[in-house]
Amino acid sequence: MIYIPTPWLINPNNEDKVRELLENLNQDLITDDLLTETEVISELEKLGETIIIEKLNNNEMAFGA
Repeated sequence: MIYIPTPWLINPNNEDKVRELLENLNQDLITDDLLTETEVISELEKLGETIIIEKLNNNEMAFGA
């Protein structure tokens, strides 16, 4: 599970969806059914989660083993 500090969420009600989206980027094996980083960012924009997008763009979130 990815750690997301509460202040990073614009809307805490989006936490489950944000986690689901970020899990696409937290995979050791990339498959066709996973979203790309661009698609994940697009979905986060739709949710208004700008802080998470900023953290991704600044490489402030670590994924993988």
